Amino acid sequence: MTSKRQTVFISYSHDNSKHSEWVLKLANDLRANYGIDIILDQFELEAGRDLTYFMESSIEKSDKVLVILTPKYKEKADNRKNGVGYETSIITKEIYDAPITNVKYIPILRVGNSSQAIPTFLSSKIYHNMKNEEDYDKSLQELSDRIYDKPSDKKSALGNIPDYNKKRSDPVLDIANDLLHKESLNREIDNIIQSRQGIELFNSETKKLRRKLHDRVDYYKSNSDIPFYIEENDRDKIIIKALGFSVSFYWHKEYFDSGKGAFLIIRDWIGIYMIKPTLQFESDEPKLQKEEKYSFYLDDKKNVVWRTDDRNYTTSQLIQEAFLFLIENIRKDRV
Repeated sequence: MTSKRQTVFISYSHDNSKHSEWVLKLANDLRANYGIDIILDQFELEAGRDLTYFMESSIEKSDKVLVILTPKYKEKADNRKNGVGYETSIITKEIYDAPITNVKYIPILRVGNSSQAIPTFLSSKIYHNMKNEEDYDKSLQELSDRIYDKPSDKKSALGNIPDYNKKRSDPVLDIANDLLHKESLNREIDNIIQSRQGIELFNSETKKLRRKLHDRVDYYKSNSDIPFYIEENDRDKIIIKALGFSVSFYWHKEYFDSGKGAFLIIRDWIGIYMIKPTLQFESDEPKLQKEEKYSFYLDDKKNVVWRTDDRNYTTSQLIQEAFLFLIENIRKDRV
């Protein structure tokens, strides 16, 4: 993976004003969020500038070139029309001259499918899909990984070569022993949860939840213009809020000497949800968007997790999801 700042040229077709605005947003997001120096005609070109020289020099000095694929881009590229056609001639020569391991050109599918939008000179390249607006942030991060040549984290570490002189184990015994180990571990976890230690772990984790929410709100308030804030009581509830959206956390324990039956409920709200509601019009009442109940549990390493539908979540993961709900809805509300 490269550690130096990358310079990237964006090649695209001026299909319409909406498409040009999307390309401009992509350029600014890559600059602001991932420190990538973007060369874009909307930044650079003014009346009197030489377009041909701009395209030639930009492609030559760039570490990567993003090619935004649409049906109109394919038409112009295949027929060598306008600026796209000239860029195609330059890029095609570079692709053929460069070693096959040199990944300088990254096709980005924006509109249409592969047969409609990918020009002939890029037909052998694997494209990066950015058609779905709901996945924009995730796709943007994945694109930055490709620009910085970050290795894939999907590939596991290489294991050791097997010792073929060693007697191989019996797969039936392996499965049987694994089941016995899991049953023993589950009994041990249940004993911890149903003891005083269990309720102490639950109380400690809810205090950690409250502290982490305060820390995250303070951090986001200090580093953004979004006015996040908190409402809470001293016992079992805390709410994070921002610009008309809320997430409430409520926890409960059945017993004072056991963690059995202890749980956490998280609710996502459209509107401002309050612990102590004030008189308001019906149209201003918050609307429940989602509710999820999580049981208090321990994972295989006896760390606290919150379980729902046989899936485990850490406290940090639940907090992250809560803030993502707020910011994603704020973004949708403002677009």
